[in-house]
Amino acid sequence: MERPDDVELVRRIKRDFFEMKPVRTVLDKYFDFAIPANLPGSAISVEFQRLLLKQIFLDETFLNYPPSRGYTLSFLRCYFNELEIRNEEFDDDFVNFCLLYFNVSDDVSATGETCFKTFQVGESFENKLTIRISPSFNLVGLTAWEAGFFMGEYILAHPEKFRQRKCLELGSGVGLTSMLLARVDPSRLVATDFSPAVLDNLVFNFGINGVPVSDSRHQPSSDGVSVDFLDVGMSTMESLRVYEEFDTVLVADMIYDPSLVMLLLNTINVLFASTRVPKTVYTAPKLSKEEKLDG
Repeated sequence: MERPDDVELVRRIKRDFFEMKPVRTVLDKYFDFAIPANLPGSAISVEFQRLLLKQIFLDETFLNYPPSRGYTLSFLRCYFNELEIRNEEFDDDFVNFCLLYFNVSDDVSATGETCFKTFQVGESFENKLTIRISPSFNLVGLTAWEAGFFMGEYILAHPEKFRQRKCLELGSGVGLTSMLLARVDPSRLVATDFSPAVLDNLVFNFGINGVPVSDSRHQPSSDGVSVDFLDVGMSTMESLRVYEEFDTVLVADMIYDPSLVMLLLNTINVLFASTRVPKTVYTAPKLSKEEKLDG
């Protein structure tokens, strides 16, 4: 019989695992020596191993939209290491699963592998959002960045600011911000980027989250949710005129390099100059590599 404390513990591990939070951080938080006083139980018992297998590794999310193979291998190896250190009994089904997973060719772990991050939205994992990413930091628009999480949290905390608004996101990347925007009922939403690979991935991510989306690169759209090409470095009054009726502009994952700031400001200035519709701009800057903005 599944213990309520074990079920709650697996629920917490599951949330962190599918978000690909650092393995050692996840395990240290939830092993028996680190479990909060109000959450008794053992994360290394045979019963817990069975629950872990059922709720995480046999879950449809893992089967269809798994974290990176490297991350999963690291998680399983660290977990096994803890079991061995403590001389714990192993569950046969869990061991068999791990052996099968370990024996799969490591070729798929090469740099550039695409994988998935799944985020729990609210209190239940049933309400989730999945994005396809690439672990390679050379593929900026195919990686989830901290600024996008901040913007997403703000959207969910203040849905009234975006409901029935015409929203334009610049530099949408993997689409985390736009997919959360789609949940708060904007009257119109356009997610933009300049890379064909990033835009293709945007369309894919909307699709796996059940959001109907139009690809304006191929078929211009005037309603609902759409994906479109927009290069902030090449923006002109004419190219931005299509967005003149939009009243809300969001920029989350773009300000990762100071050299982009002036390009972005120029685009926003053109957006404001091209229409008399009042606009609100939301930004969540996050610089990479310890970069700092002046001024």
